[in-house]
Amino acid sequence: MLRRAITLALALVAAPALSQDTKAPKIEPTTFKDPGKVAYKFVKGQSDSYVTETTTKTVIAVEVAGQNINITTDGSGRARVVYTPLDDAVPTKMEVVTDHIKMKQNIDNPMMPVVVTIDDKKIKATSNGQVVYDSETGETNPMAEQFIQGVKHLGKKATVAVDADGRAGGAVEGDPAAVKQLKELIGQGLYPILWKGQAGLNVGDTWEVVTELKTMQEIALKTPVKITNTYKVVGAVLLDGVPCIEISTRSVGKASNLDCTMEQGGMAFQLKIESLAMDLSGRALFDPAKGRPVYSDNKGTVEFAASGDVPQAGGQMAIKANMSVKATQRLNAPW
Repeated sequence: MLRRAITLALALVAAPALSQDTKAPKIEPTTFKDPGKVAYKFVKGQSDSYVTETTTKTVIAVEVAGQNINITTDGSGRARVVYTPLDDAVPTKMEVVTDHIKMKQNIDNPMMPVVVTIDDKKIKATSNGQVVYDSETGETNPMAEQFIQGVKHLGKKATVAVDADGRAGGAVEGDPAAVKQLKELIGQGLYPILWKGQAGLNVGDTWEVVTELKTMQEIALKTPVKITNTYKVVGAVLLDGVPCIEISTRSVGKASNLDCTMEQGGMAFQLKIESLAMDLSGRALFDPAKGRPVYSDNKGTVEFAASGDVPQAGGQMAIKANMSVKATQRLNAPW
């Protein structure tokens, strides 16, 4: 029962641990020039991709059936997501597909330490040197679903509407695995910067865009969490010689007493998130000539406490989690 609780706890904070295979760009100051009106423009069939590289560390404290256990997960990896406009309109219908994932996670807990490696569809999990799951050889165990969950959407296509400010709206359509993965996009920004109809930019300009967080991987929130996204024009830089506008970014959200439903292993159960807080900050570099953010980096923390009656885990379960994350994103970077 406790092992099942551990699996459920890991799923609660399971985000793509998307590391450092791409050469760091050269960034240096340059003279600022107002680019004029900024907005995302779309050309039918003209694809862009973003390679995201992330390192995460998550510390989880689980209490179930009177027993306590601490789990620490260190993860690193990279993923590539391809965006393809299906028309020239604004909003446009955008096809989204994750075509590559590379990841390594070290899950340290007293009962069963696990190392998981993913290279696209190749997945291997070991514990104390013993193979517990291997997609190539057929080695498997009852926890196999947990290991493959993060790649079910790989190569699967979904579509979502995106407006000129970069916000995704409407409904996600397409392959069920991709739709499930991308549902959390609705109401969020598809790109590192959300505009607000700017007719021009000056150093020092600030604006806020409020978005709603409705799902977190396997967790569906009955009441969305408001996220305040703040942007500020810092100046201009050369990114490997290309003139870009530098914009600082910060996303902050805080909520309490959230009812939610979680699906795990084909079963659904109710949880209460007593508290949730996120604070991520960084910068994004916007290339006016391309009309796209070409690079971004950010770091921050996500913390929450949750509890609920989970029969699959042996009864009442309480979880406290703290995740620290660092991430970079690069437009059309080579895989």
